[in-house]
Amino acid sequence: MRRVGLSPSTIQSVVTQWFDHGATSVASLPSGLSGACLYRVSPIDGAAAGSSEASADVVIKAEPVRTRRERPVNPADALPANAMPADAMPVDVMPADAMIEQASRYCALLTPPRRTRGGQIDVYQEGFRFRCFDFRDGSPLDRFAGREDLGAAAKGLASAHVAMAKVIPAGTIPQKGSSASFRSPTVASRLRRLDSLDRISSVAASTQHLPEPLATSVGQAQLALREVQNRRRVDDIRGLLRQFDRMIEQPQWILRDIHREHVLIDRDCKQVVAILDHDAATVDDPAVDLARFAGGFSINLEITDSFAAGDTSRLGERLATVAAEYRLIRPFSQQQEAFAVQLMLSGWLGSLANWVDWLGFQRRQFAWSASRLSLRIDELVECVRQI
Repeated sequence: MRRVGLSPSTIQSVVTQWFDHGATSVASLPSGLSGACLYRVSPIDGAAAGSSEASADVVIKAEPVRTRRERPVNPADALPANAMPADAMPVDVMPADAMIEQASRYCALLTPPRRTRGGQIDVYQEGFRFRCFDFRDGSPLDRFAGREDLGAAAKGLASAHVAMAKVIPAGTIPQKGSSASFRSPTVASRLRRLDSLDRISSVAASTQHLPEPLATSVGQAQLALREVQNRRRVDDIRGLLRQFDRMIEQPQWILRDIHREHVLIDRDCKQVVAILDHDAATVDDPAVDLARFAGGFSINLEITDSFAAGDTSRLGERLATVAAEYRLIRPFSQQQEAFAVQLMLSGWLGSLANWVDWLGFQRRQFAWSASRLSLRIDELVECVRQI
């Protein structure tokens, strides 16, 4: 496992695209799996480009030029910056960045990228794409977040959805019963991943090249996937996803990649201060975001036959809390809640299958350490074994 780093002089050079006089300090921040490097930057006292006001701290995000979902670490392996999978693209409404800029006028939790002195969002230099964001002082939620933090995050997500729903031009998105009925891009992606489980679980993954405990984790992941298939849960989930996909009534802009590390909380006042990383925003059912968010926490989920068949009376504690608090801000139907259950289950299966594929077959490298990757995989194994 390896990480790409950038020199302070490179960051200083990039910062002048946004701030006239550069920065007084540059500090590295923890980053995620994408291989992006994050830096907290204190601009030199004075004006930001195009502004007469002194500037507060910002975050510079540097990503190797490639698609987020491919996640190669070496910039030499880069794909074109606009080479997004077809299923990841939103309905032809507007670019996600433009949507976030507009939605942030209605919800201050959203953090759109700042524009440079030339009005651009992206700066390309040394094989990286750079973006600049306002710094928000908060802490990401941990895996064992309590009800209070979950509730605050759910209400923050609901507020973001309200704001994003205001941006879509009326009549742009096909509605239920129209000649061009909406189909969820997330469901399409999940079904493809579920269809690939036979290949991923039937052939032993190569782990000799992996250090411990990562090699053991990949082996346990493949075993957990086989166990789920033997219980025929995958067929149940696949059928229910297709059923709910035909019932989506009000698609709208969503974040799609909303998880606990993208939600910053003020620990003192128990309020959300920011929702980060909107690169994957698309048009879909809000249930996609609730499932993605709730599925990232430690759970106590008992899945019975009736539950797998769509009975939401025994939802997992985390998802139930998120849905209940979300409803304090905006509607979220029981049908959407049942849809979220299947999205959460398929999300666990798909994520675990991805890790087996990436590490055991494709031998990809990631920015995280082997121990951190192992912990992430073990968390998913815990979830998948409850299906």
